[in-house]
Amino acid sequence: MSQQQLRVLLSFARQDLHETERQGVAFALLRAIIEKKLVCEEVYEIITSVSDQLVTSQSEQTRALCSQTMLLFLLEYPLGAKRLHQHICFLLRNLEYEYETGREAVLLLLLHLVERFPQELIEQFLDLLLLPLVARIVNDESQGCKEHISSLLKALLSRASRKQIDHILDCLLTWFKGQEPLLRRATAQVLGILVQQQGAAAERYVDQLLPLLEEAGELGRMKKSDWETIYFLLSSAEKLQAAVPRIQERQDGCGSAAGEGPGHVGPQGRGEEGAGGTAAAEWRSVRGSAVAVLAGGRGDVRGEACRADAEESGPPHHRHAQQQGHGGRGGGDGGGRGLCKRAGG
Repeated sequence: MSQQQLRVLLSFARQDLHETERQGVAFALLRAIIEKKLVCEEVYEIITSVSDQLVTSQSEQTRALCSQTMLLFLLEYPLGAKRLHQHICFLLRNLEYEYETGREAVLLLLLHLVERFPQELIEQFLDLLLLPLVARIVNDESQGCKEHISSLLKALLSRASRKQIDHILDCLLTWFKGQEPLLRRATAQVLGILVQQQGAAAERYVDQLLPLLEEAGELGRMKKSDWETIYFLLSSAEKLQAAVPRIQERQDGCGSAAGEGPGHVGPQGRGEEGAGGTAAAEWRSVRGSAVAVLAGGRGDVRGEACRADAEESGPPHHRHAQQQGHGGRGGGDGGGRGLCKRAGG
């Protein structure tokens, strides 16, 4: 097929992409061209329109067709590093899109990309993806979007190498030491996701995590942090205990060495067992103080905490203000909404 013939075909496809009755054929043609890797500048231009529709379209069918086409394009079509980076940045910017349907479409596409990208691309984009996802897990008002973000973070962590996991943990610990309350809460929640995803491998992070988890008890006693942050730290501690049984074993051994039951560790137990006694005492400090502040701080905390644990996300308030960008509007499939965000907008 000549370049001129390809351009003619693409011109027909471009016209029909926004017409609900004919867009199925247009998307099928576009995907066939992408699969055959028929390189033409018009393909890149049409994909820009498709990505806008993915975010702004009110039609579930149109968003699904756009997602399928974008996924194939980003995985199979010849792309330079700069162009691929631009598409990923476009998706990340639209995690703040005004309407839930657009944000959900972006999250699902990112999830499919993370699951299917070759390892070298995961390594390339991990840092770029991490912070926006951590921020959105507390800033997004939609429970459905929060669940998708949690799934996306789990998928991203499952693809990360051991060296990258170490780097991610360093980032999380650094962010938690900052002064931004929402970032601290998000970090506490993501720590739980990381521990749960790592499973038994989380044992290598015990010495790094226990001081942080002990801080939950101190924050609780001094009432210097919101209850959600303390709750997510406590939840992370529970997940760490479930993943690393030796924490409980050290706790029980410490109590026995002191001549006491496993439910109490006294000064003798700490002194005689050394590091094991310290870890066990830290564990009790986390549990005791955090539970106390949760129980004393809010009368309805039991229901709130159970709901937060089931949802793996905090309450939907404290959404950050969004800066509206400039970009193409959705097509005429039923009325594109708002403006999706592009670079330079």
